[in-house]
Amino acid sequence: MKIVKAGEPSGFAASNGMAYVILIALIIASLVPILNSKVKDAE
Repeated sequence: MKIVKAGEPSGFAASNGMAYVILIALIIASLVPILNSKVKDAE
């Protein structure tokens, strides 16, 4: 039982880490076109 409990936090943290990486990638992917359009409007 102790081995299973010890493995859960690391797996939980790993899945959360991937979720944060995907979230950051989505935010960047959505910000780049917005920033590019703002630059074009300014010019």
